[in-house]
Amino acid sequence: MKALVVYDFESSNKCTEQVAKAIAEGLKGLGEVTCMPISGFKPSSIKDFDCLIVGSPTIYRQPTRAVTTFFEQLQQLQLLGKMDPQGKPSAAFGTLSPNWSWQGGNAAQSIEDKMSELKLKVVVPSIAVKVMQKGDYEYTVADGEIAKAQTFASGLVSALTGAPTAK
Repeated sequence: MKALVVYDFESSNKCTEQVAKAIAEGLKGLGEVTCMPISGFKPSSIKDFDCLIVGSPTIYRQPTRAVTTFFEQLQQLQLLGKMDPQGKPSAAFGTLSPNWSWQGGNAAQSIEDKMSELKLKVVVPSIAVKVMQKGDYEYTVADGEIAKAQTFASGLVSALTGAPTAK
């Protein structure tokens, strides 16, 4: 199975990238895993993958503009009949600062909603990984949250293969 993990990031600490790489590492048991920034990926290429995982930091309760544009382009391709991603196994993740969680909503849920709207097959619930602010526009992945991402990946492998989740 070929899995694709695409993500965007905003801070120089690249917290969402760290989470994406932890998820990609956890998916290695599936076969070939590609993990890359969404800016370097063309939506038309998802046909080359069996599974799609998308992640973004939460910016004002939503994913970044690059992630939103990715889904808009995917929808265009679908409407034009150039590609039909319906039924492709997918999953969503995001990073979220507790400092902003009072606003409600998060990128992961927005991405999952968009996947469902496009009729991708969401195989596990999305996760929002906490990041902590450590200075002006400086963030770090909160303690224990990389393990949460690894558990998410394990659940994804289980959902895709029918194998029990590793403990």
